[in-house]
Amino acid sequence: MEVKEERFKMKALILLYLMGLGYKVSVCGENSTKVLYAVLTVESSAINNFTSVLRSFLMSSPVVVKDVGVTTKCSALNNKTECQCMEHYKWNDEVCTSFPECCPNEKCTMQSVPSSQLCHPTARVEIFGSFLMANRGYNKDLDDSETPLYKDTRQNILNDMLPVYSTFPKFVSLTITGFKPGSLIVYFQLILNSNISSLNLANKTSQLQCLLDGEAQVETKGMVEMTAPTGPVNFKSKQSLFCSTKEDMILYNWQLKNIVHTERIFNVTNGFESTIDNSSQKTTLNLTLVSGVWSGLFSCLFRTSSLNLTIIHKASAVLDVALLPQVMISSNPQFPQCTDGSGYKDIQVLCEIKNSTETYNISWKCDLKYSDPGKPSASPYGSIIYTLNTKVDCSNTSHTPRCECTFTNRLNESKKTEVEIYVIYMDDPFCKEENIWPVAKSGHVATMKCKNGVGERSRSCNNSIWGLESSTCVNVDLHDILLDAQNLRRGLGTVEQNTPDIFNRLKHSTNNTEAINSFANVNASVIILQTMQNLTTDKLNQLVLNDLIESSSNLLDISLNKSWISKEGNKNDPNLASLYLESVEGLITKTDIKMNSGRISKPNIELVSCMQNCNGTVSLFNVNVSLDGGKGQTKTVVFKFLNEVLLPQKNDSSPNSLVVSAIVQDNVKTISIDFDLRDDRQPNVKMYCVFWDFKADTWSTENCTWGGSDNERHCECTHLSSFTILMAKKPITLDYMDEITYVSLGVSIASLVLCLGIEILVWHSVVKSSIAFFRHTTHVNICLCLLIAHITFLASAFPDNISDSWCQICVVLKHFYYLAMFFWMLCLSIILLHQITFTFHKLSKNVFLGSSFFLGYFCPLVIVAFTMISYNNGQENIYYSSKTCWLLYKGLFKGSMYAFVLPVGTIVIINVFCMLVVVMKLLNPAMAEHSNRDEKQVSKGILKAVILLTPILGTTWFLGFFVLTIDLTKGPLAYFVNYAFTLLNGFQVITHTVLQLEYSLMYMMYAQCANLLVASLTLFVDITGILHFACHICSR
Repeated sequence: MEVKEERFKMKALILLYLMGLGYKVSVCGENSTKVLYAVLTVESSAINNFTSVLRSFLMSSPVVVKDVGVTTKCSALNNKTECQCMEHYKWNDEVCTSFPECCPNEKCTMQSVPSSQLCHPTARVEIFGSFLMANRGYNKDLDDSETPLYKDTRQNILNDMLPVYSTFPKFVSLTITGFKPGSLIVYFQLILNSNISSLNLANKTSQLQCLLDGEAQVETKGMVEMTAPTGPVNFKSKQSLFCSTKEDMILYNWQLKNIVHTERIFNVTNGFESTIDNSSQKTTLNLTLVSGVWSGLFSCLFRTSSLNLTIIHKASAVLDVALLPQVMISSNPQFPQCTDGSGYKDIQVLCEIKNSTETYNISWKCDLKYSDPGKPSASPYGSIIYTLNTKVDCSNTSHTPRCECTFTNRLNESKKTEVEIYVIYMDDPFCKEENIWPVAKSGHVATMKCKNGVGERSRSCNNSIWGLESSTCVNVDLHDILLDAQNLRRGLGTVEQNTPDIFNRLKHSTNNTEAINSFANVNASVIILQTMQNLTTDKLNQLVLNDLIESSSNLLDISLNKSWISKEGNKNDPNLASLYLESVEGLITKTDIKMNSGRISKPNIELVSCMQNCNGTVSLFNVNVSLDGGKGQTKTVVFKFLNEVLLPQKNDSSPNSLVVSAIVQDNVKTISIDFDLRDDRQPNVKMYCVFWDFKADTWSTENCTWGGSDNERHCECTHLSSFTILMAKKPITLDYMDEITYVSLGVSIASLVLCLGIEILVWHSVVKSSIAFFRHTTHVNICLCLLIAHITFLASAFPDNISDSWCQICVVLKHFYYLAMFFWMLCLSIILLHQITFTFHKLSKNVFLGSSFFLGYFCPLVIVAFTMISYNNGQENIYYSSKTCWLLYKGLFKGSMYAFVLPVGTIVIINVFCMLVVVMKLLNPAMAEHSNRDEKQVSKGILKAVILLTPILGTTWFLGFFVLTIDLTKGPLAYFVNYAFTLLNGFQVITHTVLQLEYSLMYMMYAQCANLLVASLTLFVDITGILHFACHICSR
């Protein structure tokens, strides 16, 4: 009953409960009820008497008047009306909508009182529902409430429903609110002025399901009570909302329709800003840090199930948060120019905030003499800009102006932001305007907003020179996805419902790589993956997995390689790539793949899974993976280009293959991987089988074994993780090998010079016959070629310190002169073989010189020229390596190195054959000077011949071939061969040189010993320089 006091009279709205008024008895034998309202104006003193009379009011049976009460009391107040809800009544929704200020208060002042009811019982229950009638068709006339069909259908259904629903106590109304297609769906609203049990509601609704031959869906409002903070609450404060029931119900969920996304309803879950505590007939939502996302209409939903009918019970309340904005403050221009040194410069101070429902009071504080606040304006980005017009005093060069703006909300909470205005005074260094960047003061950073994204661009100015631009601009779509993911982390929304949408949007956003080609966008995408991986607890379905793999593959597109690099650090951020790998691995682990064997192939990621019997080998992007001992579901993933950004902490190696991840449901004994190597391994370069250690944030070799040089693509590990192969950037180097090589070369060059000098001194004395001429001519040419080759080697010993053209020249000279040396060795061995085989056949000097010079110089020249032409005219990294200034070795029978190795190998084989012929001749008694010579003297002669002929004929190069073929990665055996090769062929030159000096002195005393001197010198001429060189090259 509403009471309005007016000249000692009162206007009252009387609530009447009339049992059976105008209704038939229901099919269940229960009486119908109806609540009636009346507005009466009575004397204030007569209210109690009047209500007593109404309570005793009797009507003819079966109508009974019961529970007469006053709902609202109104009285006149200064030409207005002040109303108040009576005890156990509250303002209805219509009053809260028309007069929002009334709802939180007991009394409300109105200009005029509405004719409808103002207050309704606190126990009021509203029931919203629908019936799906599968056997009844839909007609388009049901769209219009004025058509006869609509009215007839509505009335017929009401006639069926009223006898059932009107039997509820304190029945107020039953309304058919509309129809929709889907066979025929009928929507209704039932209002009661008392609480009922969910079982009673289920019973009566089940009756109607049978009567209407339909399926019902029901939701109640009023059977659950919510308690929420009244009025605005402080920004970033802790708040709690409570919901309670009078009977046992199951909590369905909490929901929020916030002021930020008015078109969406979020399910509220446990997050880092929200927790839900449930107890018997009560649930509590605790918010630890309320902000704009938590401001809005909260609802708690309970569920009851009985008689095959599920009913949702709902209560709602508004949480009003007094907001504080995020303020972006700047000056326009950012760097005012006072180049004339006097007067004032006009500037604007801008404070920009997002558009908000909060009404702020803004105040300015600026240490400048002139300030004029302007009117707020809307920006093209949907924000509000507040402006302060002011002036800078150009004569006050010692002062840095500072301005601040303060936003104050309804609860007098404030947010203050300030900016310093860096004025460019006379003689101050500054960067000139460049493209879109205006002038900037040296020592400071110029900033501007992103045009097509969220964030800002910045560029430093130092010493009047612009630095590189830095950007935090994030694509708008990616930024929205990131906000949604972060809201899930807060507890705003359920992971199960939002995960498919987030990954679907991420897939489409990352598909356009041009739109996300920046570090900020890649970083935002990885954070989205990381956030979802941390949130996801349940298994993801196959559709989500497909979107996840595609979006992850998009981020590895080769066009985005530089986008993984932060310009600030100017290097790859290993943490970003590590987060990406950990997040994708974690999400794939949480996917539920139903099929026994499945493959998902995207441009940069390939995944293969199997449910059982997964001991076979799977192939992905030419990488073969096999597992030993794995049971249950197995997932194997290969990532392209991830090795380009997931770099080791040390700079001594680099990834040389794709990244492989293996995920097994149960433990696995061994994983074997045959990688597809990106670059061919060079000789003596070690490779490492590694896995990514997320704790150390680098690659680790623990429990992983490389297959070695014989099986360089193979890796085996005894655990699961993400694997790849690292290749060392430099070959293995043996300790003191360089020192031994260079010392040997120095001794060799000195010995060769000494040898040539002695040859010049004794030439006329020792060259008395054709045989001596042949032998000494070959010795001189061998020494000369070797000397030039050694000098060229030393000239190119440090390739980093010489030019590319000089390096190429040195390669050609070394290639030619080392080959020429061996071809002259071949000439010597042929002469030796001719003299031993054809003892009495004399060779003319002209034939010897023509054939020897043709073989010694023309043949090497042809080989070198043909090799250069064949290898792209001597191009770098095709004919030679600029890192070693020598020919390239790319594997077995691959590379220009074989244009040297094959001719030398052929010559060595021929020379060995010649040496064996010499030995066989020495074993022949007919060749001995004395037929009665004993076996001991013969053995000494053979040993002497072998020792003297081995270096001069180049047969020690057999050990050099072992150096080339046995890779240093094999360990101790390779080390032994290399050291033996260098020591045996290097330091023998010292002994030989001493012998040459000794023989030279003997010649001075005994001229007849001249032949022996020269022969000894030339026989021991140092061949080791070339051997040292080959060893040195192989060790690089």
